Amino acid sequence: MQRNLWLVNLAMIVAVALSLSSCGGMQAQSKENLLSAAGFQMRMADSPQKQDQLQSMTQRKLVPHQKNGQVYYTFANSKSGQLYIGNAQNYQRYQELAAQQRMAREEYMAAEMQEEEAMDWDMWGYYGPMW
Repeated sequence: MQRNLWLVNLAMIVAVALSLSSCGGMQAQSKENLLSAAGFQMRMADSPQKQDQLQSMTQRKLVPHQKNGQVYYTFANSKSGQLYIGNAQNYQRYQELAAQQRMAREEYMAAEMQEEEAMDWDMWGYYGPMW
């Protein structure tokens, strides 16, 4: 019974670790999901002129711009052909969501460390190389 519980926990850890992977593409996708959730509008580079301008922009970073006395933020991803545009309120909401995501990730890591510390390795016998 405990072994099954341990295997389920291990499977969950692996699944979450894969979802939190530090792969650049996955990080960009995660950031884009947060931007959308925060109210940023996504625009496709659907013409050669838009594609050229998108490629010339700072890639995968939020960049502030001013237009008519208002501050706007852009996030360009020329690989996906998408530009995210938001205002100061959207940016504030994005910051809140990103902080919540970081806290959840830290809580997960702390729980994972606690589980590792609670593991009774001696109970399972030798766990070194088998050769």
